[in-house]
Amino acid sequence: MIRNIAPLFLICLFSNLLTAQNGVEGNAPLHPDRHVSPADVSLRQEAAEVEYFGLQLSMLKQAFEAKNASNIVVRESAVLMALRNEINQLELKLTADAAQTERRRTATSGQISAPANPDEAPARDPLADAVTPDEKRFETFQYTLAAFERHSFDPSKPDEAARDFAKLDQVLKVMQEALAELQAARR
Repeated sequence: MIRNIAPLFLICLFSNLLTAQNGVEGNAPLHPDRHVSPADVSLRQEAAEVEYFGLQLSMLKQAFEAKNASNIVVRESAVLMALRNEINQLELKLTADAAQTERRRTATSGQISAPANPDEAPARDPLADAVTPDEKRFETFQYTLAAFERHSFDPSKPDEAARDFAKLDQVLKVMQEALAELQAARR
């Protein structure tokens, strides 16, 4: 009888280990990001940025409603930082696109040259006449950021705050439209 208990105990132990291991693997994919394309990573990052901006904006509105001055300052700072990050990303993208276009135009052999370095300055100012959707977004974001650089929300002035919130809501709408374009292009 004792001879049968030891193998039975070992079988139960190993089966419990296998069951526990399968339970962990069943809940989560084995390698969730193993075969993710750069476009998917970009899409995820953009979605997270839009969500963060929207969350910070709603928290700013809640702080304004509660008339919590310290929280208003913190949330406004977070909203502006998210806007600055978006502007920086758009500026890099526009510069890289313009440099790539310039390289392709000046290719002498008719073949497309190597990818452009984003640090290279294009021959023309890409934002002189905003034409592309990215250029228009960039200008919108820059104007909004300039309006809020030395700004503070004053709970005693709800009319001014309503106009300011409308500007920030417009920025969020533009960001959501850009995300929708990326999602549509990905499909």
